[in-house]
Amino acid sequence: TNPKKSVPSKRPQVRSSEPQGPKIQIIGSTPELTQRLNPRSALTSDGSSSTSNSIPTDTPLSPHSTFVRAKLTKARWLTTHDALKQVLHLQLKPGKEQVSTAEQEWLSTWRPGDAVGISCPNRDDHVDYLLERLSLSDVAEEEVVIEQNNNSGPQKWRADLKERGTVTIRDLLREFVEVSSIPKFSFLKMLALYCSAESDRDSLLFLASPEGRDRFREEIQEGGGGSVMDLLEKYKSSEPPLSHVVSELPSLQPRFYSLCSSRKLLTTTGVQDTTVLEVAFSLLQFTTKNGHIRHGLCSHYLAAMAEKNLSLPQRSTLPWSAFRGVAKNEKSSVWISYRKAALFRPPEDVRVPLIMIGPGTGVAPFLGFLQEREALSHSRSSCQDPPGKSLLFFGCRHRDRDFLFKEELKELQAKGVLHDLITSFSREGEEVEYVQHSLLARGEEVVRAMNNQESAAVLYLCGDARGMAKDVRSCLLQIISAHGAAPELPDECLNRWIKERRFLMDVWG
Repeated sequence: TNPKKSVPSKRPQVRSSEPQGPKIQIIGSTPELTQRLNPRSALTSDGSSSTSNSIPTDTPLSPHSTFVRAKLTKARWLTTHDALKQVLHLQLKPGKEQVSTAEQEWLSTWRPGDAVGISCPNRDDHVDYLLERLSLSDVAEEEVVIEQNNNSGPQKWRADLKERGTVTIRDLLREFVEVSSIPKFSFLKMLALYCSAESDRDSLLFLASPEGRDRFREEIQEGGGGSVMDLLEKYKSSEPPLSHVVSELPSLQPRFYSLCSSRKLLTTTGVQDTTVLEVAFSLLQFTTKNGHIRHGLCSHYLAAMAEKNLSLPQRSTLPWSAFRGVAKNEKSSVWISYRKAALFRPPEDVRVPLIMIGPGTGVAPFLGFLQEREALSHSRSSCQDPPGKSLLFFGCRHRDRDFLFKEELKELQAKGVLHDLITSFSREGEEVEYVQHSLLARGEEVVRAMNNQESAAVLYLCGDARGMAKDVRSCLLQIISAHGAAPELPDECLNRWIKERRFLMDVWG
Protein backbone atom coordinates (compact mmCIF):
# COMPACT_ATOMS: atom_id res chain seq x y z
CA THR A 1 0.00 0.00 0.00
CA ASN A 2 1.11 3.52 -0.72
CA PRO A 3 1.94 5.58 2.37
CA LYS A 4 -0.32 8.56 3.00
CA LYS A 5 1.06 11.79 1.74
CA SER A 6 1.79 14.24 4.53
CA VAL A 7 -0.29 17.36 4.36
CA PRO A 8 1.49 20.48 5.50
CA SER A 9 -0.30 22.27 8.32
CA LYS A 10 -1.96 25.48 7.29
CA ARG A 11 -1.42 28.67 9.15
CA PRO A 12 -4.63 30.08 10.60
CA GLN A 13 -6.32 32.53 8.30
CA VAL A 14 -7.19 35.58 10.31
CA ARG A 15 -8.34 38.95 9.18
CA SER A 16 -5.94 41.31 10.84
CA SER A 17 -4.47 44.46 9.39
CA GLU A 18 -0.71 44.73 9.20
CA PRO A 19 0.98 46.33 12.23
CA GLN A 20 1.93 49.95 11.72
CA GLY A 21 5.44 51.26 12.25
CA PRO A 22 6.39 53.14 15.43
CA LYS A 23 4.97 56.63 15.83
CA ILE A 24 8.22 57.87 17.36
CA GLN A 25 11.96 57.54 17.19
CA ILE A 26 14.06 57.53 20.34
CA ILE A 27 17.35 59.34 19.89
CA GLY A 28 20.23 58.23 22.10
CA SER A 29 23.55 59.90 22.89
CA THR A 30 25.33 57.72 20.31
CA PRO A 31 24.33 56.18 16.96
CA GLU A 32 24.82 52.74 18.50
CA LEU A 33 22.29 53.44 21.26
CA THR A 34 19.84 54.91 18.74
CA GLN A 35 20.08 51.67 16.74
CA ARG A 36 19.21 49.61 19.84
CA LEU A 37 16.12 51.68 20.58
CA ASN A 38 14.51 51.74 17.11
CA PRO A 39 13.62 49.23 14.38
CA ARG A 40 15.98 49.18 11.41
CA SER A 41 13.18 50.38 9.14
CA ALA A 42 13.05 53.69 11.03
CA LEU A 43 16.74 54.40 10.44
CA THR A 44 18.77 55.48 7.44
CA SER A 45 20.94 53.09 5.44
CA ASP A 46 23.93 53.68 7.72
CA GLY A 47 21.90 52.82 10.83
CA SER A 48 21.43 56.36 12.10
CA SER A 49 18.23 58.23 12.82
CA SER A 50 16.47 59.94 9.96
CA THR A 51 15.88 63.02 12.10
CA SER A 52 18.62 63.71 14.59
CA ASN A 53 21.58 61.93 16.13
CA SER A 54 22.42 63.93 19.20
CA ILE A 55 20.93 64.89 22.52
CA PRO A 56 20.11 68.62 22.64
CA THR A 57 20.73 70.63 25.78
CA ASP A 58 17.03 71.01 26.51
CA THR A 59 15.18 70.95 29.79
CA PRO A 60 14.18 67.51 31.11
CA LEU A 61 10.94 66.10 29.77
CA SER A 62 8.17 66.00 32.39
CA PRO A 63 4.83 64.15 32.39
CA HIS A 64 3.50 66.59 35.00
CA SER A 65 3.50 69.92 33.15
CA THR A 66 -0.20 70.46 33.91
CA PHE A 67 -0.11 69.20 37.51
CA VAL A 68 0.27 70.74 40.97
CA ARG A 69 2.62 69.35 43.62
CA ALA A 70 0.81 68.34 46.83
CA LYS A 71 2.04 66.94 50.12
CA LEU A 72 0.44 64.08 52.04
CA THR A 73 -0.16 65.54 55.51
CA LYS A 74 -2.41 63.00 57.23
CA ALA A 75 -3.41 59.38 56.71
CA ARG A 76 -5.60 56.90 58.56
CA TRP A 77 -7.26 53.56 57.91
CA LEU A 78 -11.07 53.74 57.90
CA THR A 79 -11.31 49.96 58.29
CA THR A 80 -10.04 47.48 60.86
CA HIS A 81 -7.09 45.23 60.06
CA ASP A 82 -9.40 42.22 59.54
CA ALA A 83 -11.72 43.92 57.01
CA LEU A 84 -11.85 42.19 53.62
CA LYS A 85 -11.07 45.48 51.84
CA GLN A 86 -8.82 48.10 53.37
CA VAL A 87 -9.87 51.74 52.91
CA LEU A 88 -7.46 54.64 53.32
CA HIS A 89 -8.34 58.26 54.12
CA LEU A 90 -5.75 60.85 53.00
CA GLN A 91 -5.31 64.58 53.42
CA LEU A 92 -3.42 66.48 50.72
CA LYS A 93 -1.97 69.98 50.91
CA PRO A 94 -1.31 71.51 47.45
CA GLY A 95 1.76 73.72 47.10
CA LYS A 96 1.66 77.31 45.89
CA GLU A 97 4.61 77.30 43.51
CA GLN A 98 4.13 77.07 39.74
CA VAL A 99 0.33 76.99 40.01
CA SER A 100 -1.52 78.19 36.91
CA THR A 101 -4.44 80.61 37.06
CA ALA A 102 -6.96 77.85 36.28
CA GLU A 103 -5.54 75.58 38.99
CA GLN A 104 -5.47 78.41 41.52
CA GLU A 105 -9.09 79.24 40.73
CA TRP A 106 -10.15 75.62 41.29
CA LEU A 107 -8.20 75.35 44.54
CA SER A 108 -10.12 78.36 45.85
CA THR A 109 -13.56 77.30 44.57
CA TRP A 110 -13.67 73.46 44.67
CA ARG A 111 -16.85 71.80 45.85
CA PRO A 112 -17.97 68.32 46.92
CA GLY A 113 -18.50 66.21 43.81
CA ASP A 114 -15.22 67.34 42.27
CA ALA A 115 -12.40 64.82 42.00
CA VAL A 116 -8.65 65.04 42.43
CA GLY A 117 -6.38 63.11 40.08
CA ILE A 118 -3.24 61.68 41.65
CA SER A 119 -0.31 60.80 39.42
CA CYS A 120 1.84 57.84 40.40
CA PRO A 121 4.74 56.05 38.70
CA ASN A 122 4.75 52.46 37.51
CA ARG A 123 6.05 49.87 39.91
CA ASP A 124 9.84 49.71 40.02
CA ASP A 125 9.87 45.92 39.83
CA HIS A 126 7.75 46.11 36.65
CA VAL A 127 10.14 48.65 35.14
CA ASP A 128 13.11 46.45 36.07
CA TYR A 129 11.51 43.53 34.28
CA LEU A 130 10.80 45.55 31.13
CA LEU A 131 14.37 46.87 31.00
CA GLU A 132 15.74 43.34 31.30
CA ARG A 133 13.24 41.85 28.85
CA LEU A 134 14.02 44.53 26.25
CA SER A 135 17.79 44.11 26.88
CA LEU A 136 18.15 47.69 28.09
CA SER A 137 19.24 47.27 31.72
CA ASP A 138 22.78 48.40 30.92
CA VAL A 139 21.57 51.70 29.42
CA ALA A 140 18.61 52.36 31.75
CA GLU A 141 20.04 55.66 33.02
CA GLU A 142 20.99 56.96 29.56
CA GLU A 143 19.19 60.14 28.53
CA VAL A 144 17.25 60.08 25.27
CA VAL A 145 15.01 62.38 23.23
CA ILE A 146 11.65 61.46 21.70
CA GLU A 147 11.12 62.45 18.06
CA GLN A 148 7.66 62.12 16.54
CA ASN A 149 7.64 60.46 13.13
CA ASN A 150 6.06 62.30 10.20
CA ASN A 151 3.71 59.38 9.53
CA SER A 152 2.47 59.11 13.10
CA GLY A 153 -1.00 60.45 12.43
CA PRO A 154 -2.67 63.27 14.38
CA GLN A 155 -0.28 65.67 16.08
CA LYS A 156 -2.33 65.39 19.26
CA TRP A 157 -0.86 61.95 19.88
CA ARG A 158 0.87 61.72 23.28
CA ALA A 159 0.90 65.33 24.31
CA ASP A 160 3.18 64.43 27.23
CA LEU A 161 5.90 63.35 24.76
CA LYS A 162 5.28 66.07 22.21
CA GLU A 163 7.49 68.66 23.87
CA ARG A 164 11.12 68.07 22.99
CA GLY A 165 13.29 67.30 26.03
CA THR A 166 15.50 64.68 27.62
CA VAL A 167 14.42 61.71 29.72
CA THR A 168 16.20 58.60 30.91
CA ILE A 169 15.08 55.26 29.50
CA ARG A 170 14.09 54.14 33.00
CA ASP A 171 11.95 57.23 33.62
CA LEU A 172 10.34 56.89 30.20
CA LEU A 173 9.01 53.48 31.25
CA ARG A 174 8.39 54.51 34.86
CA GLU A 175 6.48 57.76 34.45
CA PHE A 176 5.13 58.09 30.91
CA VAL A 177 3.53 54.85 29.68
CA GLU A 178 0.81 52.61 31.09
CA VAL A 179 2.16 49.08 31.58
CA SER A 180 -0.41 47.62 34.01
CA SER A 181 -3.58 47.93 31.93
CA ILE A 182 -4.75 45.61 29.17
CA PRO A 183 -3.03 46.64 25.91
CA LYS A 184 -4.94 47.38 22.72
CA PHE A 185 -5.03 45.07 19.70
CA SER A 186 -2.38 47.23 18.03
CA PHE A 187 0.09 46.24 20.78
CA LEU A 188 -0.46 42.55 20.03
CA LYS A 189 0.08 43.19 16.32
CA MET A 190 3.27 45.07 17.14
CA LEU A 191 4.59 42.13 19.17
CA ALA A 192 3.75 39.79 16.29
CA LEU A 193 5.86 41.89 13.94
CA TYR A 194 9.00 41.05 15.92
CA CYS A 195 8.39 37.33 16.61
CA SER A 196 11.02 34.88 15.40
CA ALA A 197 8.74 31.91 16.22
CA GLU A 198 5.90 31.47 13.73
CA SER A 199 3.64 29.97 16.42
CA ASP A 200 3.99 33.10 18.59
CA ARG A 201 3.27 35.36 15.63
CA ASP A 202 0.17 33.39 14.61
CA SER A 203 -1.16 33.32 18.17
CA LEU A 204 -0.78 37.08 18.63
CA LEU A 205 -2.37 37.90 15.28
CA PHE A 206 -5.27 35.58 16.06
CA LEU A 207 -5.87 37.31 19.42
CA ALA A 208 -5.89 40.67 17.62
CA SER A 209 -8.32 39.49 14.91
CA PRO A 210 -12.13 39.52 14.90
CA GLU A 211 -12.06 35.71 15.00
CA GLY A 212 -10.01 35.76 18.20
CA ARG A 213 -12.22 38.10 20.22
CA ASP A 214 -13.60 35.34 22.49
CA ARG A 215 -10.14 34.01 23.26
CA PHE A 216 -8.87 37.55 23.85
CA ARG A 217 -11.65 38.11 26.37
CA GLU A 218 -11.10 34.78 28.15
CA GLU A 219 -7.29 34.83 28.29
CA ILE A 220 -6.45 38.51 28.52
CA GLN A 221 -9.40 40.58 29.69
CA GLU A 222 -11.00 38.13 32.13
CA GLY A 223 -8.18 35.64 32.65
CA GLY A 224 -5.73 38.28 33.78
CA GLY A 225 -2.95 37.36 31.37
CA GLY A 226 -2.89 40.54 29.37
CA SER A 227 -0.56 43.08 30.93
CA VAL A 228 2.52 44.18 28.99
CA MET A 229 4.69 42.02 31.25
CA ASP A 230 2.43 38.96 30.83
CA LEU A 231 2.52 39.15 27.04
CA LEU A 232 6.27 39.68 26.84
CA GLU A 233 6.77 36.75 29.22
CA LYS A 234 4.51 34.43 27.22
CA TYR A 235 5.71 35.33 23.75
CA LYS A 236 9.44 35.14 24.36
CA SER A 237 10.43 35.11 20.68
CA SER A 238 9.16 38.66 20.24
CA GLU A 239 12.01 41.18 20.52
CA PRO A 240 10.43 44.60 19.93
CA PRO A 241 12.48 47.81 20.03
CA LEU A 242 11.68 50.33 22.73
CA SER A 243 10.38 52.97 20.31
CA HIS A 244 7.68 50.64 19.01
CA VAL A 245 6.71 49.47 22.51
CA VAL A 246 6.28 53.06 23.70
CA SER A 247 4.36 53.95 20.51
CA GLU A 248 1.69 51.34 21.25
CA LEU A 249 1.20 52.04 24.96
CA PRO A 250 -1.16 54.71 26.31
CA SER A 251 -0.02 57.54 28.55
CA LEU A 252 0.18 56.82 32.25
CA GLN A 253 -2.96 58.56 33.49
CA PRO A 254 -3.71 59.98 36.96
CA ARG A 255 -6.16 58.05 39.10
CA PHE A 256 -9.16 60.16 40.14
CA TYR A 257 -10.72 60.07 43.60
CA SER A 258 -13.84 61.93 44.78
CA LEU A 259 -13.27 64.64 47.37
CA CYS A 260 -14.82 63.79 50.73
CA SER A 261 -14.77 67.17 52.45
CA SER A 262 -16.23 70.66 52.11
CA ARG A 263 -14.31 73.87 51.49
CA LYS A 264 -17.30 75.89 52.70
CA LEU A 265 -17.34 74.10 56.05
CA LEU A 266 -13.62 74.80 56.45
CA THR A 267 -14.37 78.48 55.81
CA THR A 268 -17.29 78.51 58.24
CA THR A 269 -15.29 76.88 61.03
CA GLY A 270 -12.47 79.42 60.73
CA VAL A 271 -9.86 77.26 59.00
CA GLN A 272 -7.56 79.63 57.16
CA ASP A 273 -6.24 77.18 54.58
CA THR A 274 -9.21 75.94 52.53
CA THR A 275 -7.09 74.33 49.83
CA VAL A 276 -6.59 71.17 51.93
CA LEU A 277 -8.11 68.22 50.05
CA GLU A 278 -9.34 64.90 51.42
CA VAL A 279 -9.95 61.60 49.60
CA ALA A 280 -10.80 58.02 50.58
CA PHE A 281 -10.28 54.90 48.50
CA SER A 282 -10.01 51.11 48.71
CA LEU A 283 -6.65 49.39 48.54
CA LEU A 284 -7.39 47.48 45.35
CA GLN A 285 -6.31 43.83 45.22
CA PHE A 286 -7.90 40.89 43.42
CA THR A 287 -7.10 37.46 42.01
CA THR A 288 -7.67 36.75 38.32
CA LYS A 289 -9.18 33.58 36.90
CA ASN A 290 -5.74 32.19 36.16
CA GLY A 291 -4.61 32.79 39.74
CA HIS A 292 -2.59 35.99 39.25
CA ILE A 293 -2.79 38.50 42.11
CA ARG A 294 -3.27 42.06 40.88
CA HIS A 295 -2.76 45.24 42.90
CA GLY A 296 -4.14 48.70 42.25
CA LEU A 297 -1.21 50.85 41.18
CA CYS A 298 -2.02 54.22 42.73
CA SER A 299 -3.80 52.97 45.86
CA HIS A 300 -0.82 50.83 46.88
CA TYR A 301 1.65 53.58 45.95
CA LEU A 302 -0.13 56.05 48.25
CA ALA A 303 -0.43 53.47 51.01
CA ALA A 304 3.29 52.70 50.77
CA MET A 305 4.11 56.40 50.99
CA ALA A 306 1.87 56.93 54.03
CA GLU A 307 3.23 53.81 55.74
CA LYS A 308 6.82 54.88 55.12
CA ASN A 309 6.61 58.58 55.95
CA LEU A 310 3.45 59.18 58.02
CA SER A 311 3.71 56.27 60.47
CA LEU A 312 0.60 54.61 59.07
CA PRO A 313 0.32 50.96 60.25
CA GLN A 314 1.39 48.72 57.38
CA ARG A 315 -1.38 46.83 55.60
CA SER A 316 -0.21 47.01 52.00
CA THR A 317 0.68 43.54 50.71
CA LEU A 318 3.19 44.74 48.12
CA PRO A 319 6.93 44.47 48.92
CA TRP A 320 8.90 47.69 49.33
CA SER A 321 10.82 46.85 46.15
CA ALA A 322 7.66 47.64 44.17
CA PHE A 323 8.07 51.35 44.92
CA ARG A 324 11.71 52.09 45.67
CA GLY A 325 11.13 55.77 44.95
CA VAL A 326 8.93 56.07 48.05
CA ALA A 327 11.97 55.76 50.32
CA LYS A 328 13.55 58.77 48.56
CA ASN A 329 10.35 60.84 48.74
CA GLU A 330 10.73 61.95 52.36
CA LYS A 331 8.40 64.91 51.82
CA SER A 332 5.60 62.53 50.77
CA SER A 333 4.62 64.70 47.82
CA VAL A 334 2.63 63.71 44.76
CA TRP A 335 1.50 65.39 41.55
CA ILE A 336 -2.22 66.16 41.40
CA SER A 337 -4.71 67.50 38.88
CA TYR A 338 -8.44 68.12 39.19
CA ARG A 339 -11.75 67.36 37.52
CA LYS A 340 -14.77 69.54 38.11
CA ALA A 341 -18.09 67.80 38.44
CA ALA A 342 -20.50 68.82 35.72
CA LEU A 343 -23.71 67.95 37.58
CA PHE A 344 -22.83 65.68 40.51
CA ARG A 345 -22.82 68.39 43.17
CA PRO A 346 -25.04 69.21 46.15
CA PRO A 347 -27.73 71.83 45.50
CA GLU A 348 -26.92 75.36 46.60
CA ASP A 349 -30.42 75.63 48.07
CA VAL A 350 -30.40 73.75 51.38
CA ARG A 351 -34.21 73.50 51.27
CA VAL A 352 -33.94 70.86 48.51
CA PRO A 353 -34.30 67.36 50.02
CA LEU A 354 -31.41 64.94 49.40
CA ILE A 355 -31.50 61.17 48.87
CA MET A 356 -28.00 59.69 48.70
CA ILE A 357 -27.09 56.07 47.90
CA GLY A 358 -23.44 55.32 48.57
CA PRO A 359 -22.33 51.83 49.64
CA GLY A 360 -18.65 51.27 50.44
CA THR A 361 -16.37 54.07 49.27
CA GLY A 362 -19.35 55.46 47.35
CA VAL A 363 -20.19 57.28 50.59
CA ALA A 364 -17.06 59.47 50.34
CA PRO A 365 -18.47 62.41 48.32
CA PHE A 366 -21.65 62.42 50.43
CA LEU A 367 -19.66 63.27 53.54
CA GLY A 368 -18.65 66.44 51.68
CA PHE A 369 -22.25 67.00 50.55
CA LEU A 370 -23.46 66.92 54.15
CA GLN A 371 -20.62 69.09 55.43
CA GLU A 372 -21.46 71.70 52.81
CA ARG A 373 -25.11 71.57 53.83
CA GLU A 374 -24.03 72.12 57.43
CA ALA A 375 -21.96 75.14 56.39
CA LEU A 376 -24.82 76.64 54.35
CA SER A 377 -27.23 76.07 57.24
CA HIS A 378 -24.96 78.08 59.57
CA SER A 379 -25.29 81.12 57.31
CA ARG A 380 -29.10 81.04 57.30
CA SER A 381 -31.24 83.04 59.72
CA SER A 382 -33.64 81.25 62.07
CA CYS A 383 -36.67 82.80 60.36
CA GLN A 384 -35.94 81.13 57.04
CA ASP A 385 -37.40 77.81 55.96
CA PRO A 386 -35.62 74.81 57.52
CA PRO A 387 -33.23 72.69 55.41
CA GLY A 388 -34.75 69.89 53.40
CA LYS A 389 -34.69 66.34 54.66
CA SER A 390 -31.59 64.28 53.87
CA LEU A 391 -31.48 60.48 53.63
CA LEU A 392 -28.31 58.44 53.23
CA PHE A 393 -28.37 54.76 52.24
CA PHE A 394 -25.03 53.20 53.21
CA GLY A 395 -23.90 49.60 53.03
CA CYS A 396 -20.84 47.56 53.97
CA ARG A 397 -20.00 44.03 55.14
CA HIS A 398 -19.65 44.49 58.93
CA ARG A 399 -20.58 47.47 61.10
CA ASP A 400 -17.51 46.95 63.30
CA ARG A 401 -14.97 46.51 60.45
CA ASP A 402 -15.77 48.69 57.44
CA PHE A 403 -18.42 51.22 58.45
CA LEU A 404 -16.70 54.14 56.74
CA PHE A 405 -16.86 57.59 58.38
CA LYS A 406 -19.09 56.15 61.10
CA GLU A 407 -18.29 58.79 63.71
CA GLU A 408 -18.57 61.69 61.28
CA LEU A 409 -21.95 60.52 59.98
CA LYS A 410 -23.29 59.92 63.47
CA GLU A 411 -22.22 63.44 64.46
CA LEU A 412 -23.94 64.94 61.41
CA GLN A 413 -27.04 62.98 62.34
CA ALA A 414 -26.91 64.27 65.91
CA LYS A 415 -26.68 67.84 64.58
CA GLY A 416 -29.75 67.33 62.42
CA VAL A 417 -27.82 67.79 59.17
CA LEU A 418 -28.37 64.13 58.25
CA HIS A 419 -31.94 63.22 59.07
CA ASP A 420 -31.83 59.50 58.43
CA LEU A 421 -28.86 57.12 58.09
CA ILE A 422 -30.15 53.85 56.63
CA THR A 423 -27.54 51.10 56.92
CA SER A 424 -27.21 47.62 55.42
CA PHE A 425 -24.60 45.10 56.62
CA SER A 426 -24.30 42.29 54.09
CA ARG A 427 -22.32 39.75 56.15
CA GLU A 428 -23.89 40.00 59.59
CA GLY A 429 -27.22 38.20 59.30
CA GLU A 430 -28.25 34.86 57.89
CA GLU A 431 -29.45 36.59 54.74
CA VAL A 432 -27.37 38.93 52.58
CA GLU A 433 -28.62 42.51 52.83
CA TYR A 434 -27.55 45.30 50.46
CA VAL A 435 -28.59 48.94 50.04
CA GLN A 436 -31.07 47.75 47.43
CA HIS A 437 -33.05 45.92 50.13
CA SER A 438 -33.17 49.03 52.31
CA LEU A 439 -34.21 51.06 49.29
CA LEU A 440 -37.09 48.66 48.61
CA ALA A 441 -38.19 48.93 52.24
CA ARG A 442 -38.25 52.74 52.02
CA GLY A 443 -39.57 52.77 48.47
CA GLU A 444 -42.80 54.65 49.10
CA GLU A 445 -40.97 57.42 50.97
CA VAL A 446 -38.36 57.76 48.21
CA VAL A 447 -40.89 57.96 45.37
CA ARG A 448 -43.04 60.43 47.30
CA ALA A 449 -40.03 62.68 47.95
CA MET A 450 -38.94 62.54 44.31
CA ASN A 451 -42.41 63.33 42.96
CA ASN A 452 -43.25 66.03 45.51
CA GLN A 453 -44.68 68.92 43.51
CA GLU A 454 -43.71 71.63 46.01
CA SER A 455 -40.17 70.55 46.89
CA ALA A 456 -38.93 67.59 44.86
CA ALA A 457 -35.84 65.75 46.13
CA VAL A 458 -32.60 65.12 44.25
CA LEU A 459 -31.36 61.51 44.15
CA TYR A 460 -27.61 60.77 44.04
CA LEU A 461 -25.94 57.42 43.40
CA CYS A 462 -22.20 56.78 43.83
CA GLY A 463 -20.18 53.56 43.64
CA ASP A 464 -19.58 50.48 41.53
CA ALA A 465 -21.05 50.66 38.04
CA ARG A 466 -20.87 46.99 37.11
CA GLY A 467 -22.99 45.46 39.85
CA MET A 468 -24.42 47.84 42.42
CA ALA A 469 -25.50 50.66 40.08
CA LYS A 470 -27.39 48.27 37.79
CA ASP A 471 -29.11 46.65 40.78
CA VAL A 472 -30.09 50.02 42.22
CA ARG A 473 -31.56 51.12 38.90
CA SER A 474 -33.60 47.92 38.76
CA CYS A 475 -34.70 48.54 42.36
CA LEU A 476 -35.79 52.09 41.52
CA LEU A 477 -37.94 50.79 38.68
CA GLN A 478 -39.57 48.36 41.12
CA ILE A 479 -40.43 51.01 43.70
CA ILE A 480 -41.69 53.39 41.01
CA SER A 481 -43.89 50.60 39.68
CA ALA A 482 -45.24 49.96 43.19
CA HIS A 483 -45.62 53.56 44.38
CA GLY A 484 -45.52 55.80 41.30
CA ALA A 485 -48.41 57.76 39.87
CA ALA A 486 -50.31 56.26 36.94
CA PRO A 487 -50.36 56.50 33.97
CA GLU A 488 -46.59 57.28 33.99
CA LEU A 489 -44.59 54.11 33.40
CA PRO A 490 -41.54 53.32 35.59
CA ASP A 491 -39.08 53.88 32.74
CA GLU A 492 -40.74 57.17 31.86
CA CYS A 493 -40.61 58.35 35.46
CA LEU A 494 -36.94 57.43 35.92
CA ASN A 495 -36.00 59.09 32.64
CA ARG A 496 -37.90 62.20 33.71
CA TRP A 497 -35.84 62.36 36.90
CA ILE A 498 -32.69 62.08 34.82
CA LYS A 499 -33.87 64.71 32.32
CA GLU A 500 -34.73 67.08 35.17
CA ARG A 501 -31.26 66.47 36.59
CA ARG A 502 -32.68 65.07 39.78
CA PHE A 503 -31.17 61.57 39.43
CA LEU A 504 -27.40 62.02 39.25
CA MET A 505 -24.73 59.32 39.23
CA ASP A 506 -21.00 59.11 39.83
CA VAL A 507 -20.08 55.48 39.15
CA TRP A 508 -16.91 53.66 38.15
CA GLY A 509 -15.58 50.23 37.22
